[in-house]
Amino acid sequence: MGTPTLNTPAAEVKAAPPAVETKRSPVGQSLHYKLVITLYRIFAITVLYLVLAGVLAYAWVMGFYAVNSSWAAPVILSAADEKSLDFRDKLVISQQTIEDLKVDTKKLDSGLEEMKKHRSALLELEPELKSAIAREEAHNLSTGPELATLDKQKMADNAKTQKCWRSLKRWKATSIRTWPPG
Repeated sequence: MGTPTLNTPAAEVKAAPPAVETKRSPVGQSLHYKLVITLYRIFAITVLYLVLAGVLAYAWVMGFYAVNSSWAAPVILSAADEKSLDFRDKLVISQQTIEDLKVDTKKLDSGLEEMKKHRSALLELEPELKSAIAREEAHNLSTGPELATLDKQKMADNAKTQKCWRSLKRWKATSIRTWPPG
C-alpha cells in the first residue's frame, strides 16, 4: 500500500513584478540637479575648511598670547597718564636730539666746504712755496759758514757779558754796604 507520489513542479517560477514605469526627467533637468548638488558639496567643504582654518588660527593666537610675554596688551591712554607723559618727554628729547644733529651736520657741511676752499688756495701756493724753499736752501748754503762763525763769536761775547755781569753783581753787593760814604 503505498502512498502515491506527488508530482511537484521542478522549479517554481516566480512571476516578475510588473514593471514600474519610471518617469525619466529630461536630460537638461538632470544635469541641472547634478550641477546644483556638486556646487552645494563644494561650498559645504569650502566652508568647513574655512571654519577649521579659523579655529586653528584662533587657537594659534591664543597659544601665542599664553606663551609669549613680549606682546603688548591694550591700554587706555589719557593725557595725564604717567606713561604718556614719560613718552612725551622722551619724544621731545628725541626730537631735540635730532634737531641738534641736523644743525651739527649743517655746520660740518659748511665747515667742509670752507676747508675745501682753503685746501685749494694752499694747493695754489704750493709751487711758490717750493721755489721759496729752494731759494732759502741755496741762501743757507752760501751764508751758512759765515753764520756759523758769527754764532761762535756771539757765544763768546755772551760768555764775556755773563762774566762781567757776575762781577758787577758782586761789586754791587759790596758797594751797598760801603756806599754812600758817611
